[in-house]
Amino acid sequence: YPDSIACYYMIARAAHHGVNELRELFPVMISRILRCMDKEGKWKDELATALAVCALQYMGAEDECTTRAKLWLFNRQQVDG
Repeated sequence: YPDSIACYYMIARAAHHGVNELRELFPVMISRILRCMDKEGKWKDELATALAVCALQYMGAEDECTTRAKLWLFNRQQVDG
């Protein structure tokens, strides 16, 4: 994986789709993901931000951080998609 955020996304997705043994990792993963968020409300780039938001959603950890990140992504959207 390109970075830890991508790895956390894959683990959260697997747990969301039934690999329940991975759920015990959620508290540590949520903490680590949120620590990587910068002051602008994003992670390293658009891909990392999208993966972080999706991972947090899969883990049921949506809050004002994910709202800020979604807004940041929305504002980065280009006309071609």
